[in-house]
Amino acid sequence: MRPAEKSAQGQLALTLPGATARANGSLTARSGAGEAQLQWSDADQTLRWLASLPLVGDRVQPLLAGASAKGAAQIGVRWKGGWEAALQQWQRASGINAAATAPGFEVQASASTQQLDLQLPSSPEAGGNTGTAVQLRGVKATLSGSVAQAQLSLEGEARLNPAAPQQTRRIALQTRASGGLVGNGQWRMVIDALRAQVQDAQRPGPWAIQLAEPLSVTARTPAAGLTVETSTGRARITGPAPGTVLLQWQPVRVSTAAGLQVQSQGTLQGLPMAWVDALGTGAAPRAAGQPAEPLLARIGLASSLVLDGQWSINTIQGLRGSASLRRASGDLRILAGDATAVTAVQSSGQGKGTGKVAAIATEASATTPAAGTPAGVRQAEVSLGTRWRSPARPPAVGQRPGRRDRCQRQHAPGAGRRHGRHFSPHLGA
Repeated sequence: MRPAEKSAQGQLALTLPGATARANGSLTARSGAGEAQLQWSDADQTLRWLASLPLVGDRVQPLLAGASAKGAAQIGVRWKGGWEAALQQWQRASGINAAATAPGFEVQASASTQQLDLQLPSSPEAGGNTGTAVQLRGVKATLSGSVAQAQLSLEGEARLNPAAPQQTRRIALQTRASGGLVGNGQWRMVIDALRAQVQDAQRPGPWAIQLAEPLSVTARTPAAGLTVETSTGRARITGPAPGTVLLQWQPVRVSTAAGLQVQSQGTLQGLPMAWVDALGTGAAPRAAGQPAEPLLARIGLASSLVLDGQWSINTIQGLRGSASLRRASGDLRILAGDATAVTAVQSSGQGKGTGKVAAIATEASATTPAAGTPAGVRQAEVSLGTRWRSPARPPAVGQRPGRRDRCQRQHAPGAGRRHGRHFSPHLGA
């Protein structure tokens, strides 16, 4: 180590209870290269050793109270470049206008574990709760490149509360992304691939979502707040019941510069109504010790209906939002009742919003399948909307409102109020 030259070179080997570490390399202001590795063979033993240290043990013990770790993990880092370039990249990432005067600084980092069981401590607000148990399986993460351009990949599985089979949740994730800093306080990332799968022991599953095309995300962090924008995108959702939902959205914008502002609109295609049962909504047990009865069966229905929908939300200068679902194909089946009945359901209402419910027309079929009587649904649509306009800005002190302001107040008595549709269903035979 040369303090006067602000440089260092050498080798380091360290053995700790349950872990080993080693490093080898050099680092100067404008150049350097090296590698470092950390291997945990018994993470729980390392935590106990940290808590027993004379000088830092008293500070570590409260942080580790109720925490434990069992398993092995590996972390590796390689670097190329000088510390001056690393400092300049950090300053630019923090929004400081720092000129790049040194060669770039690049790293290659990886972390992996085949099996690691964690017991996370409870928060003080939990009131003595035992915390959360997490099992990590087959986790591998890699990061390579520089702050200006880097590549990231992550895959693995996490299980929450594995000791309680009825409360276990499993999350599997696979993703690849690239991007970096494109300006002072401005980041850009392209998610090349993303697939997430969730399984809840209390509900049917698994559920999965997967990007159908790369998604671009830009984030700006000015002093006033954060702004995140995405490109158009598509994703597919699958569940335990047959069917695949296609989500498509226009560019999304979220900003906190002047309060929370959100802009989003898109469509969905191929939503099976039978997913209501797969979600477990409203399920109730038939009898003690027997599986829960699906919601549709409880109300005497079965469904092959497939729905399409759309949504739009804009919170800039107030709130404007709408959402709708409509029948694309399929039918309802009545599991009990008179097969010759003909029913028409009409919902309507009054109000100044955009919500509406179109007629749901049904007619009985001449044949009665074993699974129930087809209801003959030909058209069904539900649409909801809301609009909230911010009140007009008051004039400055000593200033009279202009003619335009007076006209707006006279012709917009409902400004600042929310408008929506109130539905009154009517049932007839």
